[in-house]
Amino acid sequence: MPRKRARQSHNKWWWAAAAAVAVVGRLAARQKVAPRNGWRGDDGAADLLRGLPPNGCDVDAAAAISLRDFEAEYRGKKPLLLRGAAAHWPALEKWTRAYLLEHFGDRAANVGTGSDIIYAGGGAANHATLRDLLRNMRNGSDAVAFDARLLGTLPELARDFAAPPVLARAFPAAASYGLLSLGPSRSGLPPHAHGEAWLGLVSGRKRWFLRAPGAAIDEEGSVHPLASIRDWAAVLRGGCLQAPGDVLYVPRGWTHATLNVGEALAVGAQAQWPAADRLRRARAVLARVPDDVRALHSFGVAAAGAEINQ
Repeated sequence: MPRKRARQSHNKWWWAAAAAVAVVGRLAARQKVAPRNGWRGDDGAADLLRGLPPNGCDVDAAAAISLRDFEAEYRGKKPLLLRGAAAHWPALEKWTRAYLLEHFGDRAANVGTGSDIIYAGGGAANHATLRDLLRNMRNGSDAVAFDARLLGTLPELARDFAAPPVLARAFPAAASYGLLSLGPSRSGLPPHAHGEAWLGLVSGRKRWFLRAPGAAIDEEGSVHPLASIRDWAAVLRGGCLQAPGDVLYVPRGWTHATLNVGEALAVGAQAQWPAADRLRRARAVLARVPDDVRALHSFGVAAAGAEINQ
C-alpha cells in the first residue's frame, strides 16, 4: 500500500507539474505576441510556432556582420537573419495602427490573398485603401498588402527606415524596389521565389520556411501550389521566426513561404531576378517535374522579360 500511495502521489505531482508547464507555455505564447502600438497579437500562437527549431531559426543568425564576411559567405549564397538590425528604425515606434489610419488611410495599396500576390501581383483590379485593408484584417479576411509602389509615393514613410549598412550596397535604388507588407495573423505567402531581397519587421512576428534552389519545400507533394499559407504551414516544419527589429536577407532563387504570427507590418527591398538565370533555373526544375506550377510561372515571367530586354 505505501508503494501504491507513493506512485499515486508521484502521478499527481507529475500531472500537476505538466499542467503548470502548459499554463506557463500558453501565457508565454500570449506575452510574446502582445499587442504593440495598436497591432494585435495572436493568443493561439502556439500552434503557429509548432515545429520550430529550439533556437527559433534554422538559418544562420547574427547580431552583426562585416561587409566583407557578408559578401563572402552570404551574398547570393544563403539566407541570414540580422537580429536587431532594424531596432533603431523610427518606424518601430512611429508606425502605429492609428498613425497609418490618420495619415495614409485613403492611400490605395495592392492587396490579395497569397497566391494572388505571387502569380498576379494581387490582380489588376485588387486594390484597396489602407483603411479598408486595416478594417478587413479584423473581419476575418486573409488578404494582405504586398506593394512595390506604395513606398515610392509615401516619402514620409521612407524617412522612417533604411537598409542595414551591410545590405545597402547590395540593393542600390536603381536596381531594386521597395516593398511594404501588411497582413493579419495567420496570413502570408505560400512557397515562391524571386530576386534577392531583404525584409525588416516593424510589428508582429513572421515565420519563414526557406529552401535552397532546387530543393523540394514539400517532399510529400501533399499541398497544392495554390493552397493558402495555412494549408502549407500545417505540413511544413522548421523555419525561422523573425521578431520586430530583425532583418532577413534571402538570396535570389531561394524558395520560401511566410506566415504572420499576429498582425505583421514589414518593409524591405527586392532586386530584379536576371531573366537568363531565372530561365535556366526554371528549365532545370521542369526537366524533372514538367507540371511544376511555380517553375512554369517562373519560366513564363522570365521568358517575357527576356523578350522585352532584347
